[in-house]
Amino acid sequence: MNKDSYVFANFFLGLSVACGVLQSIVHFLIGAHIYTQSSSSSWYLVTNLVSLIGFLFYLQYFHHKQYQLAFSTGLLAILANIILASIVYAIMLLFKGLERYHPIVAMAALGTSLVHSLALIFSKAGQRFWLKIAGIGGAILALTLLIIFLLAQSSPEVWPKQALDKVSQWASLAGLLLPVLYILNFRDEIKKLPSTEKTNAANQFSESFMGLLGVLALGATLFFGFRIALQGYEATHVSASVRILANQFEARTYVNRRGEKLSYRLIRPLSYDSTQRYPLVVCLHGGAGYGTDNMRQIEGIDRMLASDSIRKKYPAFLFVPQIQLGTSWGGVPGLIAKDSLVFETMAALEKEFSIDPTRRYVLGHSLGGFGTWYFIGTQPDLFAAAMPFAGQGDPALARNMTGVAVWAFHGTLDRNVPVSGSRDVIGAIKKAGVPLGTANFPTPVTASGTK
Repeated sequence: MNKDSYVFANFFLGLSVACGVLQSIVHFLIGAHIYTQSSSSSWYLVTNLVSLIGFLFYLQYFHHKQYQLAFSTGLLAILANIILASIVYAIMLLFKGLERYHPIVAMAALGTSLVHSLALIFSKAGQRFWLKIAGIGGAILALTLLIIFLLAQSSPEVWPKQALDKVSQWASLAGLLLPVLYILNFRDEIKKLPSTEKTNAANQFSESFMGLLGVLALGATLFFGFRIALQGYEATHVSASVRILANQFEARTYVNRRGEKLSYRLIRPLSYDSTQRYPLVVCLHGGAGYGTDNMRQIEGIDRMLASDSIRKKYPAFLFVPQIQLGTSWGGVPGLIAKDSLVFETMAALEKEFSIDPTRRYVLGHSLGGFGTWYFIGTQPDLFAAAMPFAGQGDPALARNMTGVAVWAFHGTLDRNVPVSGSRDVIGAIKKAGVPLGTANFPTPVTASGTK
């Protein structure tokens, strides 16, 4: 390897570290929702390609130095991680059938990374100070993640999604130290090279090609890095338009006897008359509504519901609760369900206001769609109708839903929640013996299905 090879290696390794730092920042800000942003799949592809190029130089170095054990184990580790990254990328693109292979490939990637780290410690490569330190750090990281991963597979109740996401965040951050150590090793190698090197035509072509590739990689990371950073910012800040809309609602907090709190926004019917009974519409936000500001959840609510024309034509209470990261409305494995707290708040509202108990409705998008299906599956007597958008229901609860009018919407190209999440539960409701959209419902229903 010549000086330019080391320089290019350090460039791509350094770029991968910069990408990792940015991703860690956004990950800490919005959690696992980093993988559901519109630019997440493109960002994932670009960052993995940049890392791959950097680690190919890493392999070339082992081959050049004749560190055969480090080279062979490193090659296996890179191949395993390429397969793992390909499966994750395919899952992000809605090839959900590949999810069953993820645990096996993830363990293989961690296992081969552990073996490679041990090779760096105990083989000839371990004579290089920075490589030995990288081997020790890599072995500790890989072994720790492998143990946690195995425990999570055997005891999911001990390691729920929230806990695993936190581990993933810190592991990604710690893993950034490894390419930094490789950069330091290459820096030392550059210092030992002669001050002058002969350049032939092949080297000139290679340098030009790598220079062009470096420019393209830098441009792609800047472009998609800006997009993922912007989306991370938008996911953690309340826009001016949302603030204006939220001001139409009354900010409230429910606290039960156990001290549990639920922040929510409430809008009353225009010209509210306590002698009349009004419907209650429960609006469940999606993942973008997570927070503690008691405003972001409004963004996912159709603005038409809060418009004066609709409120005059259909007077009703709009109840819009907000939950925090790591929780759900119910129906999402690994997340703490807050459904009972919502039901308690509904009961408190019905004691305070004149609400018709036969006209309770629930609607929600994505995470809120999961909750909508879960609410009518576990508490069907509470609701007259439901509108789940892009959610996933449990077919095992379908028989409980046959007495609730349902109007479901789900896009076939949904990248976060497959359309089968709605189709399967709708099919189960039909199979239960009550065709959707028929007079068998106690309340009228226009339609139910997907589009």
